Amino acid sequence: MRQKKPAEPSPWFLEWGGTKIGKEGKATKDFLGMQGDIWDAQLDMTFLLAGSILSLFFTKILYKRLEKPR
Repeated sequence: MRQKKPAEPSPWFLEWGGTKIGKEGKATKDFLGMQGDIWDAQLDMTFLLAGSILSLFFTKILYKRLEKPR
């Protein structure tokens, strides 16, 4: 039987679940502030999106430059 691998965004779902369970109290802020920034997960996802978009544009530019004229 094959073992299932956990999904990559699972830590962010855990943080989101922690905010819903904690009802925005002190425990919730302590949990989200473990790394010193309560917006850390959102910032990570924003940079991930920006990097993905930039890589698509750079790949397109590189492909157009390397494409042979017909």
